[in-house]
Amino acid sequence: QSVCEQGWGREKCVEHAQPKSAVLQWNRAAKAFGELLAMDNVDSVALRGVGVPEEEIMVHSFAMRIEAGRASDWEYVSIGGVPYLLVSSGTKGVLMYTWEFAQVTGLNGAISVASDLADTAVFVASSIDRALVILDRGALLDGLG
Repeated sequence: QSVCEQGWGREKCVEHAQPKSAVLQWNRAAKAFGELLAMDNVDSVALRGVGVPEEEIMVHSFAMRIEAGRASDWEYVSIGGVPYLLVSSGTKGVLMYTWEFAQVTGLNGAISVASDLADTAVFVASSIDRALVILDRGALLDGLG
């Protein structure tokens, strides 16, 4: 995503505000690219033994935006077992983002939820995963605010 006109040089392009680039993921239910999904079939099979049901695909989707300037190419690489997203940008050069995301497990079959007295943590008891999960509580905004 760039507001630079074809043929503009780097200096002229940098003068204009650039929108953030949207990171999209294939959504098999919608049969189209869209916002990032909280869980894909690979993770779901590993955690639950089955793929994500179509009615749950969009649960917790996330609008991810990257300040990549005039991005022209993207490449996923793994270096020393760490995943990265490389971006070639006409205005910012080569950018490298760590492409690893924290995942919460143990919430399958949640039966009880409580918060601490300071309201900074949430405790979830799960009957199917047989787990007690502790989550920090706070605001989290996606790339669109």
